[in-house]
Amino acid sequence: MDGELSKYLIINQKFNDFEEFAQLAKLWDLDFRQIDSGSFNANLVQIASPNLQVSKAYFNRKLDQIGSAPKGLRTFGILTDKSTPTFWRGNMTYQQQIIIFPKDGKFEAVSNPGLDVFTASYTDDLLLDVAETVGVSSARDILRDPEVLPVDPEKLLCIRKSISELLSNIDLNSHLMTESQIQYEVEYEIPKSIILSLEKVSRNENKPSPRSRYMAVKRVREYIESNTLTDFTVRDLCKAAEVSERTLRYAFEESLGVSPKSFVNMIRLNRVRRDLRNSDPSDKNISDIANRWGFWHMGQFASDYRKLFGERPSETCRGISIAGF
Repeated sequence: MDGELSKYLIINQKFNDFEEFAQLAKLWDLDFRQIDSGSFNANLVQIASPNLQVSKAYFNRKLDQIGSAPKGLRTFGILTDKSTPTFWRGNMTYQQQIIIFPKDGKFEAVSNPGLDVFTASYTDDLLLDVAETVGVSSARDILRDPEVLPVDPEKLLCIRKSISELLSNIDLNSHLMTESQIQYEVEYEIPKSIILSLEKVSRNENKPSPRSRYMAVKRVREYIESNTLTDFTVRDLCKAAEVSERTLRYAFEESLGVSPKSFVNMIRLNRVRRDLRNSDPSDKNISDIANRWGFWHMGQFASDYRKLFGERPSETCRGISIAGF
């Protein structure tokens, strides 16, 4: 199924013809040649705009691939944990590596049956902006010549998880998700996970002073209290606190024992609980109230709610009703 969410074009489709696949893959210029016997099948899930593209593709046949990744963008490739190896620009690539495409996008590859791959393409400006927010000073080293690099498995897992969750959420909940939520995931969380996976291991960085950590937390608290937004992002908090994400994380873990992201989630859960307690018992729709504060996955919401408060949302409703009676 193809669709469109505001400025993003979304494709979620199965193919039995590699020419059709090559034609529909947005921003890519592809020339595929099937070189083993059997019927062709492929899947493509993709979100794209003129300045970025994120996708997951699967192919069941052996293919000789020639073409170009999105021009003007920096493209990264990551095999899924179930993918077969592929021969890319003279390198055999495996699941534990990340592929950095050349800036002009040109590549040659021979993929084996069962190739299952994530790709993410971004402008250098976006990558450098995200790196600055995260606090990675060696970001320009990421914008290097094409190569295949070994990456820490945990960091690769973060990239796979970020892309998988985004594409799955769009497929299942695109009618519920706001443009700002999509934009945050595709323009910040995914490139952040890529940048952190390629960050130099040895870094000379001084831990921020106690005063700067205190002020960072103070600014974030004030920002949250003065806004009625439901979808605060870590990037929003960094801008409000005027510090990098790394500094913000230091500050929150020291003063509150939780990450900034966890803190925001707790604030949102507390606002749900407040609304459940203050609503008319005859007019309580837990899903509507949860959605109001940015929770779309009701199973995860219910689990997080019970973990924080020791009771289910429905028990909060019943408890207030009984007390009112």
